[in-house]
Amino acid sequence: MRVLIVGNRYSSNMDVGKSPEYRTFKIAGALGEHGIDCQIWLVNYKNGEHYTDPNGRFFSPSARNPNWLKTRRILRRQLSDFNPTHVWFTNGPIVGLVAYLICPALLSKPIIYEQLDNYDTYFPKWLLPFSWMHRALNRRSILSLYVTKELMSHDLLSGGEQMVFPNGFDPAVFKPMEQNTCRQLLGLEEHQTYVGYAGSLDVRVNDNLQQILQLSKTLEVRFAIASNSTQPEWLAQYPNVDWLGGKSISEVATVINACDLMLIPNRQDDFTQYCFPSKLLEYMGCGTPFLITPINSLNGMVPEQYISSFDMQHFVADIERALANPQSPARNEDFSWQGLLAGVVQRLQGIEP
Repeated sequence: MRVLIVGNRYSSNMDVGKSPEYRTFKIAGALGEHGIDCQIWLVNYKNGEHYTDPNGRFFSPSARNPNWLKTRRILRRQLSDFNPTHVWFTNGPIVGLVAYLICPALLSKPIIYEQLDNYDTYFPKWLLPFSWMHRALNRRSILSLYVTKELMSHDLLSGGEQMVFPNGFDPAVFKPMEQNTCRQLLGLEEHQTYVGYAGSLDVRVNDNLQQILQLSKTLEVRFAIASNSTQPEWLAQYPNVDWLGGKSISEVATVINACDLMLIPNRQDDFTQYCFPSKLLEYMGCGTPFLITPINSLNGMVPEQYISSFDMQHFVADIERALANPQSPARNEDFSWQGLLAGVVQRLQGIEP
């Protein structure tokens, strides 16, 4: 089995070539551990240059190179030389459409189509190229992968088999570490109680997080917040917040282990009811207690004591309860990238080519 993974080179304004923890690399690495040969194409939208990683990890074809005929010849030759048994489209229909335009032959291979979100929330139906590509990839796929059960149930277009495949975690990175050592690395106080948040600061969490900070003013805790987002002005009004700034994925493990409790206070909307928070299994991998709002079933992976409420007064009461009676979540390596990919490989081996 040989798999060509087609993804997006740039994510959240970061060059993923400098971030080997990126999801696409984790998938390729886990497939490699199962004896499957992989190549990675990461589509470049930012300039007209084709790029080959000097370490051989990926090739980045440009979607903005003006010589499309030459680009197609290069990609057709690379596709022919590798001759994959499967093409895995991650990052959804936008990457799929661009990859198809610069290399139409990709759709001649058996397709694995990974759906990370409810794409109906990303673009209106009148954006026909993207909605057409979503339908085309979905109907031609031999295996469609979904981050949640809810997203799989929502999809009525899949032409092949279906499987839940959430964000995994890297057990070599997200593991229990000595708390005070992590606090020293971050400049946090040794004998303080810390509640942490690591992730984007956007409309999915901002309102709830502000309410939590407001309702927690009487608690003897500090909040450690790490985010690659720009520090919002409203955080300045809370003196019990330690702003840690942006962290690499590897450094996030230090933040998690430095805290007594981690939060995922997502609101519920058309996006979050289908999503699987990427930090969730990382918190569990580190063995740090956490609280999450009940955005969906979370694939049945999360014990009830870690699921709180959309009512932030109730949520803050649960913070007090969790700090008074901390319970470390079980570490389950079946939820690692290697463990999750084992299920995908097994399913693929059972599908007729």
